[in-house]
Amino acid sequence: MELTVTVTLAALVLAIGVPSFQSLSHKNHAEAHLEELNSALRLARHVAIEHGRPTRVCPRKANTAATASAQCDTSASGDWNRGWVVEMVNGPTTLMSRQHTPDDTNLSASGSLKEINFSPTGTLTIPNATFTITMGNCTKKTLINISGHLSFDQSGC
Repeated sequence: MELTVTVTLAALVLAIGVPSFQSLSHKNHAEAHLEELNSALRLARHVAIEHGRPTRVCPRKANTAATASAQCDTSASGDWNRGWVVEMVNGPTTLMSRQHTPDDTNLSASGSLKEINFSPTGTLTIPNATFTITMGNCTKKTLINISGHLSFDQSGC
């Protein structure tokens, strides 16, 4: 009898705890991916202002291994889920490269953007941009306004 009560209580605790843990895990994973992208965007803007040269953040080409050989993929098949490259436009000089291994996250850019360009003053060359990352039932967004400032919508988790 005591064993039955103990097993029932353990099953109840697991039934409540496991979904909560999964939700927390999705939230943390989505936040980590988005923060990596936000760091790349901040770097690109900073370098553009500091060096007075345009920079861009773009999806990384598939199957480019080392940072030195990382290339932007601005084709129609460019996929932000592969990772991204930060580079000076007139060069191009690669400043940062991030390669992602496939997982359950989905990163997309508003209007199927294939690159984010910062002018030498740190402003965007387009009016606004939004990156959305989704994992499970968790959705987070980074919004970039025309002045190049980032803001975050964290209401989706």
